Amino acid sequence: MKISKKILVVDDEPAIRELLSSFLEIMDYEVESASNGKDAIEIIEKNNFSIIISDVKMPDINGIDLLKKVKEFNKKIEVILITGFPNNEDREQALKLGAYAYIPKPFKLQIIANILEEIFKKGN
Repeated sequence: MKISKKILVVDDEPAIRELLSSFLEIMDYEVESASNGKDAIEIIEKNNFSIIISDVKMPDINGIDLLKKVKEFNKKIEVILITGFPNNEDREQALKLGAYAYIPKPFKLQIIANILEEIFKKGN
C-alpha cells in the first residue's frame, strides 16, 4: 500500500517552518504546518499524515512529547526531529520512542530530502 505524501512541519521558529514547508511543496509534498506541539496534536487528530517533521525545543509540548503522542495516536506515522540544541540523551530517547531521525540544526535541505525518499521507498 502506497503511503500518502502528506507532511506536517512543526517549529516555533517561523523562518524554519516556512523554509521547510516551501522546500517540501517544491518537492511535490502536501504540507501543513504548526507553530507549536499543542496545535500540531489538534491538526494530527483531524488529518492523515505520513510524516511529521518537528523541532525538539518548543513551548508547551516539546518535540519528544509530541513524538510520544503521535506514536500513541498512530505508530505508522514517521517522525523526524530537528533541533538547534542536540544532545545524546534527547537523541537516544527520541530513537527509542520511535523517531525515524534526529537531525541537528543547521542542516542541509538535501538531508531532509534523502530521509523522505528513504521513508517513501520503504513505504511503497
